[in-house]
Amino acid sequence: MHKEGMIAKAKNDRINAAMSKGQKLVWFRDNMDTEEIQYEREAPKGVKKVWTRKELGLLVDLYLDRHTEQLEELRAKKELGRLLSPKEALFVENVGTERREAEMAGLEVPDLTTTAMVKYLRNWDGDINSVTDIKLVKVKPASVVANETKSKAPDTSDDISKITGMTVE
Repeated sequence: MHKEGMIAKAKNDRINAAMSKGQKLVWFRDNMDTEEIQYEREAPKGVKKVWTRKELGLLVDLYLDRHTEQLEELRAKKELGRLLSPKEALFVENVGTERREAEMAGLEVPDLTTTAMVKYLRNWDGDINSVTDIKLVKVKPASVVANETKSKAPDTSDDISKITGMTVE
């Protein structure tokens, strides 16, 4: 009896993980041609064949901002002195965790840098069983990549020699 329960739990965990990944993929399928993003190479809606990594980063930013309105409503509710329900508090925590993970390690998104995967995703019917057929890549949000690029200073031999006291030739 205990073994059957463990098997059922494992099956439910796999289904939940596939559902979560499927929901993310559906969002990217439905929003990859959004007009909210200024793409590097313009194409009519539904015609764009590939995305650059920078454009994928912009899509990730948009994906992470999809709950902004709900979060603002919850913050306003909290400012009025009302406590958040456990469900609302969990929602806020999950959104924050998702954002932190995306900023640190990147978010797994469909690989829209290849024509074949773009075509597959456009034609995908949302079937959970075919989620594993979609190639994923890790992409950091464009806003994070831009900040990282600005904060990196080029290393020069003068800086190294000042720090170490040695000359570099």
